[in-house]
Amino acid sequence: MSKTVRIYIDSVRELAARTVPFFKYTSILVTELADGDYALGNSVDVELFLPDTATSPFHFSAQVSWLFDDKSFPYVISLLPKDVATGHRLNFLTNQYKAEYGKLFDSLINSCAT
Repeated sequence: MSKTVRIYIDSVRELAARTVPFFKYTSILVTELADGDYALGNSVDVELFLPDTATSPFHFSAQVSWLFDDKSFPYVISLLPKDVATGHRLNFLTNQYKAEYGKLFDSLINSCAT
């Protein structure tokens, strides 16, 4: 049985910035997972709260799909295929902020390279 984690994101723009655009399924950076509790491939049930949307919270299942060596960095979770419709809804919401996509992930990758 997977754990349930609540994720509070301040705005759709912030969700767009947390989006990892080149993963197959909708993927976002999360800091809300407790250190050491999750390993690559572990499942997590998510309640995602977006205060500026009427359909919040979003409920979906995800999997830890990326871990940085530096444990102070966030995890990347990817929605599971069974929740692809929720992924499409989240992508639709963030569509107007596509310029923000991947900015946080790129900055983390670049900081690892230096």
